[in-house]
Amino acid sequence: MIKLEKIYFDGKGYAKSLADQNIECSQEEVDIANKFNFAPIDSISFEYYQPQTYCDITLGDHHLKAVSIEHLYTDISRQVRTVLYPSHNPGDLY
Repeated sequence: MIKLEKIYFDGKGYAKSLADQNIECSQEEVDIANKFNFAPIDSISFEYYQPQTYCDITLGDHHLKAVSIEHLYTDISRQVRTVLYPSHNPGDLY
């Protein structure tokens, strides 16, 4: 299992995709997206979307609906295990 500490919103990419796909949106939504470029999101909800490729996100006092998960990023730290467990040592080789 992976624990996600922070999820970041690609605001500029989201604003560009709205323009590229000719999706109707307010100038306020575009301004919010540009303002919060790669900012950590406060909350995320997949409640209304199946399959879970879209979500609602909250950034501060702003709530964006139907954001594609293509515009969400996270850091996944890679941890190296240094402890050997019996299952890692078949035949007592170590």
